[in-house]
Amino acid sequence: MTTHASQNPNKPSPIERLAHDPHKPLIICDADEVLLEFAKPLEIWLRGRGLYLELKSFALEGNIRRIDDKSPLSKEEVRILVDDFLDHVVDRAKPTMGATSAVRRLRESCSMVVLTNIPHHLRHRRQLAMKAAGIDLPVLSNVGEKGPWLPS
Repeated sequence: MTTHASQNPNKPSPIERLAHDPHKPLIICDADEVLLEFAKPLEIWLRGRGLYLELKSFALEGNIRRIDDKSPLSKEEVRILVDDFLDHVVDRAKPTMGATSAVRRLRESCSMVVLTNIPHHLRHRRQLAMKAAGIDLPVLSNVGEKGPWLPS
């Protein structure tokens, strides 16, 4: 299920409202593996639970498998597992190489907003962790497809 703002052409989207300067180009950026490490900490965390990540596609569903029999976890098992993982690591997320300096340079001439698939109750913690890592950007949490959030 996708949760997003209603598409009212007369009302600015949440992303447009977060952009500080409407006269600058707007960059809408993901967090995982763009600004923050995700796959490596996830793989370490999974191994401790008898699981592994087999990236055959961009989706986690079907790619998180049991070490003992290589069977994939169900969609519901993946959702619960990823929510638990995020709850445990969101405060300690490390920036990807070069992310902090790239954001600093981009913000000189652009507005930036992070649109990330993370449970809504973790949004503020993610934003604080990013700020502590030197990436001080507004963060919108999302579940599902991101397209409906985009300004028209």
